[in-house]
Amino acid sequence: MRCMSASLFISLNTFRFNMRKLTTTWSDAHLRRTYETSPAHLLVVAPTERELAGLRANRLAGFGVAELGIGRAAAGNLHELLKTRRPKVLLSIGFGGALSGDLSTGDVLVTTEVVSAPELAPLIPVDSELAGNVMNALIAGGIHATKGSTLTVLSPLMSAKHKHRQGILTGASIVDMETYWIAEEALRAGVPFISVRAVIDEMLHELPEFIAHVAADGGQNELRHAIWAMKNPCTVGPLLRLASRSRDAVGTLREVVDILVPVLTRYAPTRVSDR
Repeated sequence: MRCMSASLFISLNTFRFNMRKLTTTWSDAHLRRTYETSPAHLLVVAPTERELAGLRANRLAGFGVAELGIGRAAAGNLHELLKTRRPKVLLSIGFGGALSGDLSTGDVLVTTEVVSAPELAPLIPVDSELAGNVMNALIAGGIHATKGSTLTVLSPLMSAKHKHRQGILTGASIVDMETYWIAEEALRAGVPFISVRAVIDEMLHELPEFIAHVAADGGQNELRHAIWAMKNPCTVGPLLRLASRSRDAVGTLREVVDILVPVLTRYAPTRVSDR
């Protein structure tokens, strides 16, 4: 019992998630100040605060920050934000699962095109000039980055078998639950868009059932799901391993934003409204 209590304490502290509702994020003082007088040049978005890797909006530096939520809900939240707070460049960051054996935890993918499944919606290309600038900046900064296609799904790909299969079917390098919908909203608003994802689970990594529960309710009850999962001693190991990968991916995202925010706040898109 004492051992289980220690494991529970470690896991819950390692797997801390932000529990604020999205409405709190929109009214965050940093975000309000960023857009107080005019739109920021750059808007950085991520599904969760954890994936923002500690980044805070800075009006003087010319960038804003927003937590959009998990899954397709991110599109609706971005849509509302872009109505009154339209930036000149949109950077989407976060975690992704590898669909290729060439990608390891902590590696970075710069998205060149986005496809969705199972709906098979039209493929969305990413501006090649913007992707090239981002890729060059990351490589110059020492990041192990590659270009490739991103697959967006409605629910997590839990097994190595499913990840391998979707990689073969779609040709995508990485999978997430938001990029397609975010790209679609950016395209509709005429805002140049780029997505950068850090690999959290490699293709051969099986995800714990905990992840499916978190995704199913949009990340609203992560702590409750973690407590429930820890009641089964068999879940302790998988959760701790995922937490370790999460720390690695967050560290990578922190390096990514340190490199890209200065670059993209100076980026002058050649086309905006005609995309």
